[in-house]
Amino acid sequence: MIGILKMNQTWGKSAPKVARCFFVWASLSILQNLFSSVPSGVVNVTIKAGSTAAPSYTIISPGIKGNVFFQGTILSTYENNVSFDKLPDLSNPAIEKGPFIPGILGSLHARAEAVLDENGSVDYLTIVDGGSNYLGYPLVHLTPPVEGNGSSMEYSTAYAEAETNASTLKVDSLSIINPGSGYISVPTVTIDGGPYFLRVIEEDSNYSGIYFRILSNSDDSLELNNSTGHSLANIFPAGTEVEVFKGWTLGSLLGFETTQLVSDINASLADWVYAIKQTNQQEGNSSDYIPYFHNGNMWTRVDSPNEDFNNLILSPDQAVIISGRNDQNTSLIISGSASTVPSYWEIPEVGKKQLLCNPHSTSVNLSDLIPNHAITDDNSSVNSHLILAHIDQDKADNIQILKSSIWSTFWHDGTNLNITKPAQISARAGSGIGGALTVNDFSMSSGSIESLTNPLSGNVVVTSTDHGLSNGFKVTISSALGRLTNDEKLQINANGDLVESGEGLVVESSVNGIWEVINCTSDTFELNECTSNSDFLNDSNATWSTGDSGEGYDTNVSLSILGGGGRGAKAYGIVENGKIVSIALQQGGFFYHQTPEITVHPGGWRMIGKGNSPLNDLTVPAGSGVLIIRKHPFGISSQIPLKSFK
Repeated sequence: MIGILKMNQTWGKSAPKVARCFFVWASLSILQNLFSSVPSGVVNVTIKAGSTAAPSYTIISPGIKGNVFFQGTILSTYENNVSFDKLPDLSNPAIEKGPFIPGILGSLHARAEAVLDENGSVDYLTIVDGGSNYLGYPLVHLTPPVEGNGSSMEYSTAYAEAETNASTLKVDSLSIINPGSGYISVPTVTIDGGPYFLRVIEEDSNYSGIYFRILSNSDDSLELNNSTGHSLANIFPAGTEVEVFKGWTLGSLLGFETTQLVSDINASLADWVYAIKQTNQQEGNSSDYIPYFHNGNMWTRVDSPNEDFNNLILSPDQAVIISGRNDQNTSLIISGSASTVPSYWEIPEVGKKQLLCNPHSTSVNLSDLIPNHAITDDNSSVNSHLILAHIDQDKADNIQILKSSIWSTFWHDGTNLNITKPAQISARAGSGIGGALTVNDFSMSSGSIESLTNPLSGNVVVTSTDHGLSNGFKVTISSALGRLTNDEKLQINANGDLVESGEGLVVESSVNGIWEVINCTSDTFELNECTSNSDFLNDSNATWSTGDSGEGYDTNVSLSILGGGGRGAKAYGIVENGKIVSIALQQGGFFYHQTPEITVHPGGWRMIGKGNSPLNDLTVPAGSGVLIIRKHPFGISSQIPLKSFK
């Protein structure tokens, strides 16, 4: 057996973010909270003009989660509780602390405002909302003064502490520890708390993306709401990477005292927001949708205008419907953290419905959002946790998409559910007139590699008899091994010492990867800008590929052609014996002067009123969502995984 040294480079995790609070006694929580750099996301949704008599309707959802509060690994799991390691406190290493402040993560967060004195310091803090369910004392954060105002004033950040009432479990007092100095504008006050969720972010986990709401916490453990009855020990084994992130409430998503939507003390003059009832309260009619409006001070229910619903919790996969009742368009901007792990939808039991979000901060196709392994054509109790497909719309689970205030109903007819190997197709720049794509600009070929050069200069040349490639395609080289060489292309051992030819250290070749093909002959091609670190070792395992024809397809599939600088191209894949055997080009488009990306859609989605042709391009816009209506005769409430986009 030949020993192989993998010449991979391992990258460390992102650098920690700097927390805004520096209480010494909470140093452990500060160091571990927000320790990963998470990309932010912004979704801009237009709420079209409407009227009281004829409102416009738009599904909206964050498409992005609230701020990440903590990332770490599970120490142990017991029943509905997970625990984490404790570490020595920085202020007193003899004391060990967990990563959380006890009793905060199951609360609904309190809010406060600051008032400045004439000297630019914080005079006092006013509690706007005491929150609820505080079992401990939350941290209070005030933003620092704005620098650079041209004065000689010294700058220092104000600090405060909160106390909670043991009877009401609300924040009932705020004490200023340091009033700060140098403020020219009122600082923002943030009190820890609010609905929080725990999510698996372990890439190798079968449950990556699944989440649970946190009900309560100690300094090192979390109690989770496990209403779906999962085996948490299987989902959170020791060492599983997880994150705690803040959930949305109606107020945190759309504004507390003010909102970007139209508000009015008179409900009939304000925009309405519909949230769907819990499934156990649904009656199967329009009463399942509860309307809320903003009265100029808070969110409240249309049928209960004096009750405060600012803290109505929206689950991470939940969407709401905005009813535009004003004669002007409204631009709604939602910001948060873009998800970098797969997401889940919690689908309801039979006879119930759920408004679910597009979890991505970009528009996606329905056929690319729901993976095939989350769909079944088996209507027995065995697969009652999956979305049911059927040729008959009345017997399949339905998905409705709201566009221009009109609902369109879709269902999966079972087509291409048995794909065992997804097809992959690559393309090159258009070789037709005006940069149009031709059928010769698509490829899903593969072959074995007979030899690879290791030149002192210039590109690596690949020998593969009758490869059939053309210049401009991107090819993936895999499983190539070689004997390690130095800069003079002489073989060396692990210590860098010269050895006889054939005695060099066996390594994974640096040629493995994706390269542009140039200078093709019938049996060879060059890899543009590719150099090698080794003399090729022909063990018959090295391959090249521009794609794969797939396995298990039932019928022709549509393709998306994106990027490359062009537009207008349309094509579909012709299927025979379960494989895509050729490309049918409907339109070549124009201006494809760079390489476009090709997506193969599994398809199978039909729309009422569109006949028997399966659809593949049902766009779910960013910041929008869908309504799922469960018709599976044995359907149970469950979480289904969605595809991820990185």
